[in-house]
Amino acid sequence: MLGTDSPAGRAAIVELERVVAELADADNWTYRLREPLRTLKPAAMDALKRLVSLGCRPDPIIECLRIMTDEIALTYTHGKRWEKHRRQIRRLSRQIKRLTSDLTAYQKMGFCSPAYQIDVEFIEALDDEAERLDAFLQESSPAGRRTADLWLGQTLWEVRMTTGAFHDELFAKLLSGVFPITGDAFRRWRARFRAARRRRARRLDQNKRSG
Repeated sequence: MLGTDSPAGRAAIVELERVVAELADADNWTYRLREPLRTLKPAAMDALKRLVSLGCRPDPIIECLRIMTDEIALTYTHGKRWEKHRRQIRRLSRQIKRLTSDLTAYQKMGFCSPAYQIDVEFIEALDDEAERLDAFLQESSPAGRRTADLWLGQTLWEVRMTTGAFHDELFAKLLSGVFPITGDAFRRWRARFRAARRRRARRLDQNKRSG
């Protein structure tokens, strides 16, 4: 057994203290999430600390704020310029798909000397790029941006299940760095969101029955 006075024993103690410190840091959410927390205003940080003290998990709340921030930047900062950008991406996607189809058709003709041979990896790369463009268009579309509302709704529901209340005032302070909103306005948004989800659920149910 190593003695604490021996060099090896002291080294083992130092290593143990290092591991314990790392575990403590991992459990300390303000340290673990220090990078995204730096972007929060003091009022938002206070609101987050209050929610965590009530038993809420900080990680999904921080992720929700990130998604909301991205949506606001996408929707309001770029405006018409952004829609023009999306139209160009859609046009590029169609052109790449057409080129990929033509190259694939040529490849299926079979080869005879001195026919030109197309690199298969080039065709696959074009196909992959078209898929990436389509995925980007889907994520950046108005329908895709509903992801932010869904994240916020899910986060609110988790807070409600954890604490017994939605805490609209605290969430209004949390979102103050993204866009100005009062607790009453946030309650109205939550009511509209719930009503919209009910309408979508009814439409899906009607479509299933009619189908």
